[in-house]
Amino acid sequence: MAALATARTGFAADAALTSEGFDRALAALSQKSSARWLQLGERYVASINRYHAAMYAWEAAIESGKKVAEPAAPHQDPRRAMAAEVLKLARRALPNASAAQLAQWRAAFPFGYDALIGHYAEDSCSVQQCFALDGDDCAVIVEDFLGAPSTLGVKRGRQWKFDQKVSCIGRSGNRKVWAFATARGIETRSGFDGPVLARFSYPKGNEGLPRWLKLAPSESAHAADVLHPFNDGLRLVLANPTGVYLLTATGHAATADAGVVRLHPQSFEEDGPYTWPKNRSEGERSLSLDMVHVALSPDEKYIALGEQDSQHLLLSATGKVLATAEPGNYPHYALFDRASEQVLFNECHLYSGSSGVLRLAEVATATQGEAKAHELRTVDPYLRVYSGAAGPTAANAFYLGGSGYLNCVALSGVRQWAHHVGGSVTGLDFTADDKYLWTASYSGLLARLETRGGAGDPMRIGTSPLWDVERWLFLKDASAPIPW
Repeated sequence: MAALATARTGFAADAALTSEGFDRALAALSQKSSARWLQLGERYVASINRYHAAMYAWEAAIESGKKVAEPAAPHQDPRRAMAAEVLKLARRALPNASAAQLAQWRAAFPFGYDALIGHYAEDSCSVQQCFALDGDDCAVIVEDFLGAPSTLGVKRGRQWKFDQKVSCIGRSGNRKVWAFATARGIETRSGFDGPVLARFSYPKGNEGLPRWLKLAPSESAHAADVLHPFNDGLRLVLANPTGVYLLTATGHAATADAGVVRLHPQSFEEDGPYTWPKNRSEGERSLSLDMVHVALSPDEKYIALGEQDSQHLLLSATGKVLATAEPGNYPHYALFDRASEQVLFNECHLYSGSSGVLRLAEVATATQGEAKAHELRTVDPYLRVYSGAAGPTAANAFYLGGSGYLNCVALSGVRQWAHHVGGSVTGLDFTADDKYLWTASYSGLLARLETRGGAGDPMRIGTSPLWDVERWLFLKDASAPIPW
């Protein structure tokens, strides 16, 4: 991994304010707008929360066979008219603000997604991954930031460093091994900044396929959309549009070919869904899969995967298909609980979806012979899941990132709560002590949420026990993320 470059401060549109300039500008804007921002914000949040409560009641009534009118949605956030001025000052004032000044800002102008999004949506950079590091630090992968398709960002305290050579990262189940994907290949490290354990080449994209397919190597195979390193750092699971692979580091594979094992797809039909039309000039085809996803169980015994045209699939750690489940819609996401006792599969259609779980003990007792088809037990009939995190074992719940909201769903199938983040939730990760939960979103937001519980924040949309304690906003024309 290349050395990280320290981010510059300041923005393209306006020069950053000095500390004294910040105090004067915040005092002037607060006198003009803070009381109104807080008043309208609390009123808007309360109306949204009432609306969601009414919608839950309406859904329950419809499911019971009653005919009731659907609740009317509230009007748009009334702070939109004020938001442009607030955002403009935030861009100039917050990059160089001290911790105390930032706390003053948050108290005067707490982040209001529905008010602000209309003023920065076209400039937002999607935060595709987020992982907790030690303490309050984290690592992210951001798209279209600093002029690069993908960039690794590492936050240490209030300082950010960036590496545009890293396009995807992953972490082992024991949190000790990290994987970094660059144009040259993938490497695993012992610790985020530790020594290299192993290096891997990308698959060619046509490994493990029948010859009659005549599939050529593919440029899209030279990438990683998902990385799951094993605890030893010598193996990893990689997913990209050409499939899902089990990679073994060079020098540790029994043979050269054993270094790349195709996990999916493993079977084909001559006119099946896994091939593009023949190339007009060369008569060759290559794989192009949609919504490819994969998860590795914490005990490293199972791999769950799928894509738009597949079944839900559960494999052994060596790639043997152990169990299948027939989806009702398009497979979209998979996630294991922390105890490696259950696996959640999500499927979607447009912005709706459903999630079901399978107990791994049922699979372990029936691993002889052909893979067995299983029925999933539905735990959530609503969400299209973009990201997820297994909650603490005692909580017995999954934290699922959907469209705009983080949702807590108990394995019993009871919806616990929802917490508004803003934009599709693309990344979730608990800190090692479970005190905080990092969330990332498609709309350029990174947030650190505290799990302390207690009375609700008056600016919190939803019913969660989470507290918003830190946010960062990534914009295309910014040379550093904006703290909030």
